[in-house]
Amino acid sequence: MNRLAVILLLWIIVFPIHAQSAADLLKAGARMRGVVVPLYNKADHSYSIIIRIDRVYTGMERKGFFRIGVLPVGVLEGVTVELQQTNRLTNCLDRLNYWLTPQTASRLELRHASIECSPTNRLEAGLMQIDKHGIWNLLDGVTLVQGDITVRGPQARFYTTGDRAGEVVMATSTNRFFFGGSAQAAHSPSKDRKQESADNLP
Repeated sequence: MNRLAVILLLWIIVFPIHAQSAADLLKAGARMRGVVVPLYNKADHSYSIIIRIDRVYTGMERKGFFRIGVLPVGVLEGVTVELQQTNRLTNCLDRLNYWLTPQTASRLELRHASIECSPTNRLEAGLMQIDKHGIWNLLDGVTLVQGDITVRGPQARFYTTGDRAGEVVMATSTNRFFFGGSAQAAHSPSKDRKQESADNLP
């Protein structure tokens, strides 16, 4: 391997990718490995989120082990989203949604993904799909870990915008959990809000 190739390889390893959006990683059917994307707080230019991705490629939409649909979908596989400013959870989630962008999010899947506030405060799923309203459909096994408490289910919804930002609704429970807070049911089911269950989750 010549000297120029070694320098180029070291540059890719050491320096993170500054992608304006997830769409930038998927342009022209690009395939990448070991991607690190830092997202900044616009107010003070500090890190708000660090996104680590094992693989970026274009695949086919799937559910479980089955591929569905005929159109390609952007895939980010082996994703770890590290929230650096947990005291600004809503702002972090807004920043993350902005990076995904509505146009990209409708054709994007995060596979084997985890969102972390800390090693003992994380939300994991085999598959995360994002819709234009900022609602993440979590499929293929979901785990919510908060301190000594772990909640598991086959699927769930994760709200990332609006007055429900941070709320996790497991398909196997009518309780709603708040990501970043206590794993106990943070909000008792409201009388004026229809309780969600496995019947109306994806």
